[in-house]
Amino acid sequence: MFYLNESISCWEKIKQTALNGKPIVLYGTGNGADKIIDFCEKHNIPLSGIFVSDEFCRGQIFRGYKVEAYKEIIQRIGKDFLLIIAFASELPEVLQRFQELGKAHTTLAPHLGLYKDENLDEKWFAKHQKTLQQTYAILADNLSKKVFLDMLNYKFSGKIHYLFDHVTQRQDDLQLLDLNKDEIYYDLGAYTGDTALEIPAKARVLVEADYKNFGKLQSNLPKSDNNILINAAIWKEEGQIQFSNQSGRAASIYGAKSSTITCTTIDKIVKKTKLIPTYIKMDLEGAEKEALAGGANTIQQYKPKMLIAAYHFNEDIFDIPLLLHQLNPNYQIYLRKHPYVPDWEINFFVK
Repeated sequence: MFYLNESISCWEKIKQTALNGKPIVLYGTGNGADKIIDFCEKHNIPLSGIFVSDEFCRGQIFRGYKVEAYKEIIQRIGKDFLLIIAFASELPEVLQRFQELGKAHTTLAPHLGLYKDENLDEKWFAKHQKTLQQTYAILADNLSKKVFLDMLNYKFSGKIHYLFDHVTQRQDDLQLLDLNKDEIYYDLGAYTGDTALEIPAKARVLVEADYKNFGKLQSNLPKSDNNILINAAIWKEEGQIQFSNQSGRAASIYGAKSSTITCTTIDKIVKKTKLIPTYIKMDLEGAEKEALAGGANTIQQYKPKMLIAAYHFNEDIFDIPLLLHQLNPNYQIYLRKHPYVPDWEINFFVK
C-alpha cells in the first residue's frame, strides 16, 4: 500500500512493548485514558503509571492508579518507557509539551474514534485501498497529498510527528478560498458564533442545533437583516431527528440521545431564505456527508466555496472529497491539518 510508511500499528506496538517488558505510562486522564486502559486490560497489558501536568496533579486516583507528576514517574521508573498521550489539546503550550516528550521518550497518541471505535489495521486499509487511491488523485495540491498521507500514517501508527509535519493555520488556509466582504456565508454548526465573524460577509445564515448553544449564538449575533439564525440540525432531509444536547461543541446526532429536534437541509434553507450561499462552513459533528446530500442541488447549481470538517469518522477523509467530486468535478479540493493532538481539526477547503 503506497500510502503507508509504517509496518506496525499503534496497538500492536503497545502489545510488543508489554511483551518486551518495557514500562508503559499514560499521560492524561478522562475518556481517552479510559479507552486505552480498557484495551490494556483486555490484552493483559500492565501500566506502570499515569501522570498529568503538574498543575492538575493532586494525588487523585484514576481507574485504580495513583495520578502522579511527570517528575515522580521519572524518579520511580526512570526515563526508558513507552509514553502514551491519552487526551486531546490544541493549546500551543501543551502541543509544545507533547513534542518535547516525543523527543525524550518513544511516544504514541492513539487514534481514538470520536463516535465509532474502529481499529485501523491492515485490513481496514486494504478494504478502502481503492477509495484512498481515488481520493489522493483528486486532491488539488502537493501539500494536500502530504497531509492525506500524514493522517493515514498517524491513524495507523499513533506516531505524533505525523500530526506536526505539515501543520498550517486555519486563518492562513482561508486565503485559499479568496473570500471577500460580499460573501453570503452559511455557517452550519455555528456553535456560539465563534467562527461567524472570521470573515466579513454581506449576509450570514447561522444554523445551530443545540438549544443552549443557540441561545448563546443569539446573544453574540442578534438576528438582523444580515444575520439569519436557525435552530435546527442540518441533515439530508427535513423532519425530526434524535439528538444529543450536550451544550458544547460535541452536541451531535451521534452518542446518547437526549431529545428530538427539527432537522432541515441546505437546499430547503436556500429556497426559503432566497439567499444563495457563496461560502459554506460545515462542522456538524459527523453529519457532513448527510448535509452535502441535502444540499446537492445548491452545490451542483451554484458551486459555493466550502470549508468542511474531515475528522469525525474515519471514512470522512475519503467519503467527503469523493462526494464533492461527484457533485461537481470542477471543484478544487485542498486538505489541511491545523494544530491539534490527536487528529482533530483536519479540514477540506473547496473552491
